[in-house]
Amino acid sequence: MPEQVVSKRRDVEELDRALHPWLAQRFPGRQLEDLDVAAPSGHGFSNDTIMVEATVDATNVPLVVQAAPRGPGLFPEYPIDRMAAIQRDLRDHSDVPVANVRWFEADTSVLGAPFYVMDRIDGLVPDESPLSYHSTGWVFDATVEQRRRMWLSNLEAMGRLHRLEVATHFPYLTTTRWGMPLDADPAAQRVRQWREFTVWASETGPPPRQLMDAWDILAKTLPPRPESLSICWGDSKLGNIMFRDFEVVALLDWELCGVSAAEEDLLGQLAVDAVLAGVDSSVSRIDGFLSHEETLAAYPEILRRGLVGTEWWYLFSLAKMAAQIHRLLVQSKQQGKIPGGVDIAAVNIALPHLREALGA
Repeated sequence: MPEQVVSKRRDVEELDRALHPWLAQRFPGRQLEDLDVAAPSGHGFSNDTIMVEATVDATNVPLVVQAAPRGPGLFPEYPIDRMAAIQRDLRDHSDVPVANVRWFEADTSVLGAPFYVMDRIDGLVPDESPLSYHSTGWVFDATVEQRRRMWLSNLEAMGRLHRLEVATHFPYLTTTRWGMPLDADPAAQRVRQWREFTVWASETGPPPRQLMDAWDILAKTLPPRPESLSICWGDSKLGNIMFRDFEVVALLDWELCGVSAAEEDLLGQLAVDAVLAGVDSSVSRIDGFLSHEETLAAYPEILRRGLVGTEWWYLFSLAKMAAQIHRLLVQSKQQGKIPGGVDIAAVNIALPHLREALGA
């Protein structure tokens, strides 16, 4: 994956000065004795994720702060309030594993943007950058059986999300940027939304021709509509999941959450996994994870309905990933992390997979 890029990333000392008085007010009648603030490394390409160790009345309170970026980010908007609400509602109304959200702060004077604070969960997140879990790290070092347990636990966690009734507790998701009415055609809506994202992501430059051609092809070959739409996580990948003992303990990163076909999340995860496995020609997909075909065979029982349009959703997911990487590369070039003469389409790791899948 490209080097992490977020506009105006916050300084740790600045964070400590800002968060100490704010957090002290969140523990009325108790003493905030110490605060240790450190930004994590290795994960996150969008909002700021800040690790905090608070000592309150001699008790350690591990927290995580998620704040919208200051300035342009990976996505057009960062609905931090909605991200907090989604996780709170999932904890209140489901068994989907997510972190406990303690507080939301809308006042931008504290950190320069809205933010929320969660209890930190003990666990591990698979490596994606600079090298993926297919070639290094704790997943690579695990046994085949442990990896299989990871994959199945991941599918079950997604299934819990996809089986929820949107209209019951999550109707607000139909009106978000990545939402849609429950009777909409999710494939048509998503092509429109991500074509618009691709143009926006390019800023003053032309969008990649290969990617725009892919949106045209996808628009002309829409799959059947599923019998029902689901809550869509929107950023489904192992790198957004926390595991403990090879079982899912939290689904992370809800910026893209909305409504869609469950197939979007499922095939999105398979697409990201395939791209990460193919970044280095000397690396192959690690053993233990269910194959593409095995995953598609297993998920209908978890979802409790049949899958439709899986080939289309896989192509869409490759295009969606390519669009997000394109945005990262545009930002990297603007910040001088990529030389001006480099063709960013040539270094977009998802585009070769998209071309191959399209037979181009």
